[in-house]
Amino acid sequence: MERRCSQCASLQVTRVRDGAFVLEWRCVHCGHLFVDSLLSVVFIDDNDGRRRKLVKCLEREGIPVVAASCVAELEGWPVGKVLVTHAASVTPVWFEMGAAHVVVLADSDEECALAGEIGHERATVANGEPAALLASLRTIVKSSAATAP
Repeated sequence: MERRCSQCASLQVTRVRDGAFVLEWRCVHCGHLFVDSLLSVVFIDDNDGRRRKLVKCLEREGIPVVAASCVAELEGWPVGKVLVTHAASVTPVWFEMGAAHVVVLADSDEECALAGEIGHERATVANGEPAALLASLRTIVKSSAATAP
């Protein structure tokens, strides 16, 4: 795929870093540094503390995130994005609305059972810890890269 510098539109760019969630490029012509995100996330969780903690973690990794406490706060559906949501919000409708993958946050046995009911190959269950969420997202990026044309 052809990359152009976002500053000067030059085609002379070099990849300088491959991160878990971003590719970093530098323009040979003007020296501008820019990144391509390998995924973006829509994060819906009514637990404010958990949402803030996990969104901050994702942003530190360079992952673009749109966060909301409920669906009504979203301006659009998560088309082509990874949806991260709590177990009570799990529904197959997310896939019909275009979510590329759904990561379900489940901290208890009951929530894990609820999350397991979705039974979709593009659904993953993770607890509410940053390391678990990042591990799930790394797996999604790797599987997306493996299936990319």
